[in-house]
Amino acid sequence: MARMKSTAFYDRRAEAERAADELARRLGLDRALVRVHAAPGGAGADEEGGLLDWLARIWRPEADFLPPEDRELLGEGLRRGGAVLSAEIQEGDLARAERVLEAHGAVDLAARALAWRGDAPAREGTAAAGPRVRSYPWDAPTTGAPTGPAGPPRV
Repeated sequence: MARMKSTAFYDRRAEAERAADELARRLGLDRALVRVHAAPGGAGADEEGGLLDWLARIWRPEADFLPPEDRELLGEGLRRGGAVLSAEIQEGDLARAERVLEAHGAVDLAARALAWRGDAPAREGTAAAGPRVRSYPWDAPTTGAPTGPAGPPRV
């Protein structure tokens, strides 16, 4: 069965950590395969190198593969204090993983971006619902650092 990389955005690191713990517990995953990435001490886009460069450094190779618009949204979310959860899972566990991550507060990042720009109310569910969890094929060893994605994102 193919390995997948699933990602979800959370407003706060603590929410992402709780979701990561629960995902690992429910799916029987090694917690090392479920990572949470958040800006250190409120790193901002105006710092040397910028937040997107920081994201690319700490979240390689995932960050290299993300479409530019997703990188920008994640960068803005991280700048605002949010966190990104990424997990290596089996393709057959996608639906269960999505349910766990959504139940623990995964954010519809596209709808949130509209709210940040003032194009829509900030409340969840007020804009057209988009995916809160994104998954794509992942060519990675079961231990050690990931080697990179094997195909386009699935949403």
